[in-house]
Amino acid sequence: MKCTVCREPAVIDLRRHNSNFCAPHFTKFCRDQVAKAVHEFDMIDPQDKVLVAVSGGKDSLAVWDILLDLGYATTGLYIGLGIGEYSDVSKDYARTYAKRRGAELIEVDIVEKYGYDIPDGSKAARRAPCSACGLSKRHIFDDVAL
Repeated sequence: MKCTVCREPAVIDLRRHNSNFCAPHFTKFCRDQVAKAVHEFDMIDPQDKVLVAVSGGKDSLAVWDILLDLGYATTGLYIGLGIGEYSDVSKDYARTYAKRRGAELIEVDIVEKYGYDIPDGSKAARRAPCSACGLSKRHIFDDVAL
């Protein structure tokens, strides 16, 4: 499988776009797609301040990276959910990325701020953990954004 652009070995096959890309051209393709979507759907103006919720995973950090590269004033928001080692590791990834890029990262620890973690909060609210987590994250994101 060869890169559609340069004919070097491809690392990904995007059937939806009938294309294969090497790593550098896949990165460019992703950045171009984000820039196109932001422009076409009038999502962000260049002077806007953007708050990006980051989990510490590759997807959210990639979005933050692309927005920074496109010149948007972005701040990352990491919400510690109190889910044991998972939360510690993901927080470290978010911190490392922010430091490497010289970007601002706001950290909110749900246990410190509200006195409960997601597993305990979901039991107290009689909600599924995913429901309690989503509700908590939306509330915190709105609170920080305003």
